[in-house]
Amino acid sequence: MPSTCSSLAQLLRRHAEDAQHSGCIAFRFLADGEGAGTALDYAGLDREVARVAAGLRCVTARGDRVLLLLPPSLDYIVAFLACLHAGLVAVPAYPPGNRRTLPRLRAIFDDCRPAACIVLDDEVRERCVREFGTAAASVAWIDPHTLPAPADDAGCEPYPVVESTPAVLQYTSGSTSAPKGVIVTHGNLMANCAAAVARYGMTRDDVVVSWLPPFHDMGLVGAIAYPLFAGAGCVQFPPAAFMRRPHRWLRALSDHRATLTVAPNFAYALMAERADDPLLRAIRLDSVRVAVNGAERIRPDTLRRFADAYVDRGFAPNALTPAYGLAEATLLVAARLRAPGEPLRTIVLDRRELARGRAIVAAGDDGIELASVGTPAGVHVLIADPLSGLASQDACIGEILVRGPSVAAGYWGQSAGTRESFTERDGETWLRTGDLGFVHEGELYVAGRSKELLILGGRNLYPQDIEQTVATVEPAFSADGCAVFALEDEDSGALAIVQEISGASALDSVDLAARIRAALAEAHDLYDLARVVLVRAGHLPRTSSGKVQRGRCRDLLREGAFSAVWEWRVEQASDAPADPDSLAEDAVTERVAGIVADVLGAVPEDRHQDLFAFGLDSIQASMLIARLREAFGVDCTPADLFASPTLAGLARIVQLAQRSNGDALPLADRSLPLPLSWSQQRLWFLDRLDA
Repeated sequence: MPSTCSSLAQLLRRHAEDAQHSGCIAFRFLADGEGAGTALDYAGLDREVARVAAGLRCVTARGDRVLLLLPPSLDYIVAFLACLHAGLVAVPAYPPGNRRTLPRLRAIFDDCRPAACIVLDDEVRERCVREFGTAAASVAWIDPHTLPAPADDAGCEPYPVVESTPAVLQYTSGSTSAPKGVIVTHGNLMANCAAAVARYGMTRDDVVVSWLPPFHDMGLVGAIAYPLFAGAGCVQFPPAAFMRRPHRWLRALSDHRATLTVAPNFAYALMAERADDPLLRAIRLDSVRVAVNGAERIRPDTLRRFADAYVDRGFAPNALTPAYGLAEATLLVAARLRAPGEPLRTIVLDRRELARGRAIVAAGDDGIELASVGTPAGVHVLIADPLSGLASQDACIGEILVRGPSVAAGYWGQSAGTRESFTERDGETWLRTGDLGFVHEGELYVAGRSKELLILGGRNLYPQDIEQTVATVEPAFSADGCAVFALEDEDSGALAIVQEISGASALDSVDLAARIRAALAEAHDLYDLARVVLVRAGHLPRTSSGKVQRGRCRDLLREGAFSAVWEWRVEQASDAPADPDSLAEDAVTERVAGIVADVLGAVPEDRHQDLFAFGLDSIQASMLIARLREAFGVDCTPADLFASPTLAGLARIVQLAQRSNGDALPLADRSLPLPLSWSQQRLWFLDRLDA
């Protein structure tokens, strides 16, 4: 069936016309991550898509860009498919949540110059109009709910397209550079869907569960396009619902008898830690046959811990499926399903050889373990020297190049960037991914980003490996909240670390720098550490996909823009630990900040800033009060919040309430776990996290 369709909109129409399939649920959306939610079957989805497409055709011309400024919802799915139906180019984005999201959104607007913006909230529209300036006057602002239904079926057929017709401008996360609009054509989209559906063995009988945001490539393609292509059903809920209550993800897998899900590594690590949560005791995960782990570095230990934690609830370890992909290849590049009982395929590399750019198996256990991301899916992969471009020899680490029908057409309006990343070799276009890796026994392994590779003392070091070591030094260090980079303007070999600390554990700053240096020397033979800066959770700059921006961290450190909780420099005679009393006083504020970050999507650097001025609304205020009551066991009220709407003020309210309850223990001695710290969220998916 899919082979006769040139677009997802045509394929949707085919599903809707199938008498045996039209009444099957296409998408179900759970606004709070629980319950039955609202749903559209394939016939209903096609009707809604055709209605919105008819309205779009009235105010746009074929090939125009349409900016999607909707929260995760069925409306987002309908709007995206309506653009494809109407022959328009969808530009997935996210409504601005606070001031931190506006610069990136403005950059996207200026780059793609949309003819229309689809938005539901009047306040969001007015805010965007103010931000976009005079250019917004020529844009059609469309509320999909108020569009009139077409008088008849005339003109409601999906526009015919060819493979080279642009379908989506997928803006990159910008982990190593400014976001760029990847031109994903209809041919790219259909080819990648076909490859993924074949690789994962997806059918109409599958049920997908996803909390990934639809403006990110993994949420848009992986959780909307893939299920639609297969004719499967998909249950979705917002990333914020996962942030507030992470157990909802696994509960949804159990309740809806899901067969396939996808999430980044941090989510699996978080759920492995929370396996003993009473809310997860009764779940059954025996229906899950594919659990994709992608979008960030995959840690083999995380997969093993997750499998061990849930095997007693029916989870099959072989369901865990490492995968590799990127927006420039539409999404999926490589993945591999495992047979029942088949172990996870990993390799332990010799550290010294890895530093020389060679992937040599370690003789002992002291090495760096990487997980295979499988074999190419519908594309060809080549490992090449990033400088010469020549194919790398066996066991040599090089840049991962990708060729095939899933490789995008280039970057919107950026001919130089397109020539740099989409190169010609022997008459074929190859995508330079910027990722370093190697092939071992036919399996692809990803080592890191070429632009973030550290060359220290003539050795190649990957910051992810060093960051993983740093995270083990101190319990207060956030596991996924570290940035390691070289200080290029200082002496050769100078290394800097910026590490987030969470409020879950008290910071032990005694001999901290010495402990970090000892760990780096033992694990990586590194001795040239120049600076260590500890910051509060949520203060590391991240991309829209939650990846730490190491280059931006270097700039902020150089500018002195970090508000350090604790700092060490190599020229210091001692570690100069922070005042313990001051750290103790900060502990309550730190936990309050984590809860505010959960609710608001960001946290002000100034603990005395008014939260309502920072973006807190009435609904979020009610949520914040409930979370404070739950986390600290105190009876705070809306009046308290309005009286002291700052981090410092809320911390004082909590402390006074605890003392009035006869509970004066220092917070560091309590076992009141923060439901989800900002760094653990790693919600690499929310635009509001962009710096």
